[in-house]
Amino acid sequence: MIKLNHKSLDIKKLFRKSLEAFPDLIFLVSHDGTYLDYLGNEKNLFVPPEEFIGKKIIDVMPRNIAKLHIDAIRKTIETKQMQTLEISLPIRDETRYFEDRFIYFSKEHIVIFVRDITKRKQVEQKLRKSEEKLKKFNKKLEQMINERTREIIESEKKYKNERNNLINILNSMEDGVYIVNQQFEIEFLNQKLIKEFGPKEGKKCYDYFHDRQEICPWCKNQDVFGGKSIRWEWKSFKNQKIYDLIDTPLKNPNGSISKLEIFRDITDRKQLEQNLKESEISLRKSKLELEIKNQISNVFLTVPDDKMYGEVLSIILKPLKSEFGIFGYLDENENLVEPSLTEDGWEKCMIEDKRVVFSKKLWAKNIYGRVINGKNALYVNKFFNVPKGHIPISNFLGSPIIYKNKVIGIFIVSNKESDYEEHDVKILESISDLIAPILAVRLERDRIENIRQRVEQDLKESEEKYRESYNRVIFYQNLIAHDVNNILNNVKAPAEMISHLQGMNQDNENLNDLINIIKNQASKGAILVKTVRKLS
Repeated sequence: MIKLNHKSLDIKKLFRKSLEAFPDLIFLVSHDGTYLDYLGNEKNLFVPPEEFIGKKIIDVMPRNIAKLHIDAIRKTIETKQMQTLEISLPIRDETRYFEDRFIYFSKEHIVIFVRDITKRKQVEQKLRKSEEKLKKFNKKLEQMINERTREIIESEKKYKNERNNLINILNSMEDGVYIVNQQFEIEFLNQKLIKEFGPKEGKKCYDYFHDRQEICPWCKNQDVFGGKSIRWEWKSFKNQKIYDLIDTPLKNPNGSISKLEIFRDITDRKQLEQNLKESEISLRKSKLELEIKNQISNVFLTVPDDKMYGEVLSIILKPLKSEFGIFGYLDENENLVEPSLTEDGWEKCMIEDKRVVFSKKLWAKNIYGRVINGKNALYVNKFFNVPKGHIPISNFLGSPIIYKNKVIGIFIVSNKESDYEEHDVKILESISDLIAPILAVRLERDRIENIRQRVEQDLKESEEKYRESYNRVIFYQNLIAHDVNNILNNVKAPAEMISHLQGMNQDNENLNDLINIIKNQASKGAILVKTVRKLS
């Protein structure tokens, strides 16, 4: 409770001083809607004070808003319950929004707390628009505590009543309020804080809020007792809420100084800010991925095969902030072909047997095999053991290029200055998904072209064999014709001689010689025929 001197005549000053910590407008009005007094910054007023003090609301405010205020005043007096309105007013060429709270003070007086919620409304409007446009949130501006009260009746007879009214006002606030003295003893807790943290039960502030047995190292009390007003943020480990705190010195009637602290729960606002930040980051990342994909698509459409792989790789290395990389594909025999090995990487690699084609037997044993066989992206943020002369590899990120559930290629990047993260994996996987169908078409086209070239080569070889066989046939045809003619002539001559000798009745010895000649020529003919059969 607030320690007050019952005989003090400074109740009004204490009351006003207590409420001056709240940055809202406070109006004291009569039951008939006449403005009696106000507290607050004139720049937030609809009209200057001299134009509304002593006048009725109906004569000052726009008619529709005045009617709402009169109805709220009537209901507050009838029910003794707080009434709330949200209104908008044109102030200095702009529409501003306000939240009005009507609090019963006496049967003839009402206290109206007016809070400027323009920034909150603007943030809400921006957030609604953001959700419709890729969740572009804008920071929801903090809601300032703007609570004040009316003039305290300066009578000791009414002091208790006035004091209770002050406590009722503080307890009706949505924000938490507490007062602590220089001995760290809690003098007052409003209902909001009691609901959040429980009754004080004689605890000191560092015990009540922080479960500590000694003064908090971050305590602001000495600065406040020295006359400073301080604003800071604090997260409670008890309820995991984040509060915007306003600490201000409070002068007591006896001359001592206490600290008044206002707690505003900004947990939701902080979450909105975080969501907005994450949304903006996500949007930037999506935009980057889209730009990369557009560049790569353009390369596939405009760059020849021999340069395409290197161009695509150079596009990927930049956003992934990687020094080296590989864009390779698997051929028909599952050899890993790396036509895009970075130029710097090739020059710096000092391995004796450098190559750009690796058989499955080779790549299956290293980390490439884990990426290809696992069909999943993989990153490792540590140095690799590499062969002598190989470029040092400080970290690694690889993604398979999969088309119709079959790995057809691979992306490898390495030597990023910082560690690879899940975001890098998503970028590379997204690019792999984009490229997969395009690369598949290119590889299929190359495969068909290879088949066509082989068929043409086979046809060419067959044509040459046919031409050679044809020439051989013509050669042997002429040779056989010549030899057969000789044999026939050799057979014809002895036959004629035999016929002649038989007519002359010669002895059989000459006949036998001629017959042998004929047999010999017949044998030669048989051998010739046999030879032709073999050659054919």
